[in-house]
Amino acid sequence: MKREDGRVWLEGVPPTELLGNMFHLDGFPAAMRSVLKYKGVEDKYMDDDIFAAITGQPFRFWFSPDWASCLGYTHEEPLGVVVAKVLGFEYNWHAGSDRTNIDDLVEHKKALNRDAVAMAWQELVREIEAGNPVILFGGDTIVDPKAGPVIVTGYDTQRQLIYFVPTADWRLAPKWDDADKDCKEGIKELGYRGRKRPDETNWIGNGFAPGQGMGGAKVSFFAFRGRARRPTEHEVAIAVIKRAVDFARGKLIDDLRKSRRPGLEAFDLLAQCLDQDVEQFEYEGRKRPWTEIGREDWWYAMECLGGPTFRKAASAFLRRCAEGFGDFSGEQRKVINAAAESYDGSNTNMIAFWNLFELVGPIEEYEDRTQTTGKALSSREIRKQAAKIIRDIRRNEENAISSLGGVLALENARTSYHLS
Repeated sequence: MKREDGRVWLEGVPPTELLGNMFHLDGFPAAMRSVLKYKGVEDKYMDDDIFAAITGQPFRFWFSPDWASCLGYTHEEPLGVVVAKVLGFEYNWHAGSDRTNIDDLVEHKKALNRDAVAMAWQELVREIEAGNPVILFGGDTIVDPKAGPVIVTGYDTQRQLIYFVPTADWRLAPKWDDADKDCKEGIKELGYRGRKRPDETNWIGNGFAPGQGMGGAKVSFFAFRGRARRPTEHEVAIAVIKRAVDFARGKLIDDLRKSRRPGLEAFDLLAQCLDQDVEQFEYEGRKRPWTEIGREDWWYAMECLGGPTFRKAASAFLRRCAEGFGDFSGEQRKVINAAAESYDGSNTNMIAFWNLFELVGPIEEYEDRTQTTGKALSSREIRKQAAKIIRDIRRNEENAISSLGGVLALENARTSYHLS
């Protein structure tokens, strides 16, 4: 830690590097991996395949008939909390307030509670003083609710500044530019940038997508603290598999959004919805044109299915386990391989799902995808074919989870044997 003229900052926090097999997470997994590298976590856990699985993301799929487009932001637990538990870290998840209308904040019609902001600022300062980089969500002066998180590495109480590592987010990390005000305010030697501390008008964020999901939390950030335990490689792998099984079987839900179903239930619900042979989609007495449902409500859930990155990552992790990661028994590795093959089947069907949608239009750009989804769902024939593919995916998912459940059963048997 360095101190100079009222400035305090942490040296050596590496720049973010996006995970090669993750999809639409607004930079949070990259920020976590950067901080964990600074914390000295073993390199083997920072590998793309392994770390993606540790977040739990490759094994997830949610669906809700009412408002499915934001399912990418639906979480049973904050993503940082999931990672901290698997790797044995204590943590600080400062969720902030969830009682303010986000639109009023974005439009500067309303400010956050001044006392809450001051308290959060002091908490952030304490984390830096303790040597913990802070992943801050939002905090941009234009109050962009989609702003990616930044890694706060220091502060200047006199000038009311925070210092941060330029984040890659969806793009390459920006280079130092003497003409950039943020650079001028920062620490050039380390490539850190500076910005006025977030205040009651512009400190917005939550989860990993600021202004979205998890109750609309504001004044929020996440910090990994000390490592309370150092799980073995086997314990890490087992934790990942257990979470995958629990999620798929519906044991992990978002309490704030009861209608959003996880795992196998999600696939069942989606197939049932697609099977409705009616002119307008019906749900709880409400009717909407299929075109609107696809274009406005469901397009993101469709995109999650259509972009099979998640299941590729699930299969990649399990094959690493079958090849030796996690020190599984020979019998367990056979079952793990079977689960990987099932996820490969899901991946193939997810590609077929999106190919079906491409029959009616392009999907390269955001506007294309929403329009194409709306057109596709307005066709009874395409909905019928889509429902069949979803049921095929569901069978693969159930087979995968059954195999992973078998891995856990073998683990319990082995543990019981050793205890006896």
